[in-house]
Amino acid sequence: TAITGIVTDSVKFEENTGKFSFSGKINHQMFYRLKINSSNFVTLLVDTLDNIHIKGDASDLIKSIQIEGSDDSKDLVEINQNIIKIRAKMDSLNRVFQESYGAANFLEIKGKLEGEFMSIKNNLDALMIEYTNKNPGSLVSLFAVNQLDKNIYMNNRNM
Repeated sequence: TAITGIVTDSVKFEENTGKFSFSGKINHQMFYRLKINSSNFVTLLVDTLDNIHIKGDASDLIKSIQIEGSDDSKDLVEINQNIIKIRAKMDSLNRVFQESYGAANFLEIKGKLEGEFMSIKNNLDALMIEYTNKNPGSLVSLFAVNQLDKNIYMNNRNM
């Protein structure tokens, strides 16, 4: 069903095995989302000749997914997995920051956390830039570039 440019479809899982399948033809490379629920999904980049096989645990799809038959989808999932890990580290630092607010040595803690946060952020940026430079014509690179701080990288052309 097409709704404002968004195509939706659904499949039924085999009761005992959790297996499912669907097929179709596309005319050009497109992004698709395989979604269990609003917080458990993966984004795929499917090309016209791809024949994709996916395995994973439906309770945590992004962490468990294995993809065969689409290098772009594999790359996109890997980038998303790295982003999730890095953002979890950033969230952990933020929790420490919030918990230490008001402590006698808060400024010392804040300085240390800011340094760690910037190091993690710089690692994420470096990962996105490295992928983009190695794969300049890929739509996955477009996704990677979109993860960068536009105020730093787009205006100054630091890539």
